[in-house]
Amino acid sequence: MRTIFSRKETAYFFAILLIGLILRVALFAGLQGSDDLQYIEGAHQFLAGGFAAVPDDLTKTRLLLYLPVSLCFALFGVNEISAALYPLACSIGLMVLVYRLGILLFGPKPALMAMALYALFPIEVIHATMLYPELPMGLFMGLAVYFYLAYLKDEVQGRTTGLWLAGAFVACAYLVKITALLLLGVFFVYFLIYQQRRLRIGYMILGFVLVLLAEALFYLSQTGDFFFQYHLLQSIAQRANETIVTSAQTIYQGRFTGWYRALVYYPGVMLATPFTFSLYYHCAIPAIAYLLWSRKRETYPLLIWLVILFLGLNFGIQGFNPIVFIPAAPRYLMVLSAPLVLLLSYAFNQITTTPWKVAATAMIIALLLVSGWALKLQFEHGVPQTCSNVRALYHRLQGETQPIYVDARTGRELSFLNGYKDTLQLRMYGPETSLTDLSSISKAYVIINRQWINRVELWFALEFPVEVSTPPAHWELIQSFENPFRELNVGIIAALKSLVGMQSNAAAQTLAREQDSNAYIYYVPAMP
Repeated sequence: MRTIFSRKETAYFFAILLIGLILRVALFAGLQGSDDLQYIEGAHQFLAGGFAAVPDDLTKTRLLLYLPVSLCFALFGVNEISAALYPLACSIGLMVLVYRLGILLFGPKPALMAMALYALFPIEVIHATMLYPELPMGLFMGLAVYFYLAYLKDEVQGRTTGLWLAGAFVACAYLVKITALLLLGVFFVYFLIYQQRRLRIGYMILGFVLVLLAEALFYLSQTGDFFFQYHLLQSIAQRANETIVTSAQTIYQGRFTGWYRALVYYPGVMLATPFTFSLYYHCAIPAIAYLLWSRKRETYPLLIWLVILFLGLNFGIQGFNPIVFIPAAPRYLMVLSAPLVLLLSYAFNQITTTPWKVAATAMIIALLLVSGWALKLQFEHGVPQTCSNVRALYHRLQGETQPIYVDARTGRELSFLNGYKDTLQLRMYGPETSLTDLSSISKAYVIINRQWINRVELWFALEFPVEVSTPPAHWELIQSFENPFRELNVGIIAALKSLVGMQSNAAAQTLAREQDSNAYIYYVPAMP
């Protein structure tokens, strides 16, 4: 099997790859101050002193998410660019993988078109430089499917090589995020449909087990517990069963309980967010219907991949309690992007009747126009940089030698931006710390990051020191930084207000300040 079939196709391949790379670099996102901060801290901790075992913290077991970042930190220093190199590499790898899958299943023309569609997919471009699990997990999952399908087509030299690699890459995806095990459902169906010599499945199982064995040996060397992952999962499951999920937390996780409500969440996200998904899912519905109606059997592996993962993400793992263990977020759908663009591309290339070809061409043009509009807005107004205020704070406070009092989350972000050096004298305050009274401080700076504090007070009903909501008269306002996403934050808070209601004094105070999501620097002079 040849990868490139002509000079013209070679030129198209590298042109698409270059455009995809330029878009991702131009729309650099960097630190978001959410889950990515935990992975960054895990990578730095491993670099500084080895694996940090934390009870009930599953993020520390995502070894193939933060260990590569640790290597980037060792090579290029601790900074936002280093943290973004790994997801960026995975995003570029997925572009190449989409092409390879297209060649394997359909041929060069659909492969190049699918690669181009993936290169311009807004959510993929936006998240390419954010340190979240979806891109690495999606790459490993895609590699597992690719090598299994290559095994079925006997394209990989040595008939069992594809099975070994497929099993190993499923385990690699699991080492990024445990929900990658949903892929086992895909392979179960594959085995039922395509596997003729069932004993060969053992090769795939062995590849899977070997990677898990390497993981267990790693934990043994770092913690002394060969079954560390198993014991941690037991602890988390027990804690989850003992935890009462409040209505506010359930809404915050993005998922309403009940199977009938789960029917509408992700479909709504797919079809009502052109800024994130463009018209990809709108076009996918008639494309998939056409492929099923035409009985294009060569697309069935992709349809199985897409449908089973979607069902797993959409409904989650529900027990007899109302807890849903797979919360919902639009970025979780990124693991569907590869089969989605391949199906779209193949359906478009299969239509030959003139009226239908005209309609399909119009749909693809509309998809590209909306994608271009979404990316243009991102370029003009900046990708979702929830830490823009914190970056401004950091640049303003560089070189200061006096103590800086700051809420714990913003302080962790500042520590990372400062390369985890001790040049900033950060003092953390708030409900996550022992410092809940700022009345006696002097000769120090105080940071009030309303963007973050508002959310914490509303979502978790936690209260900060009274001085945060009402700064004393002798505090001197040095500078304020406007939040460029203030209107978006106000909309989020207003929606939460209607859903959660006024459940606490903290929530009431937060809603009263909902128009203010800026960051402020105060200086507290010496006490009179």
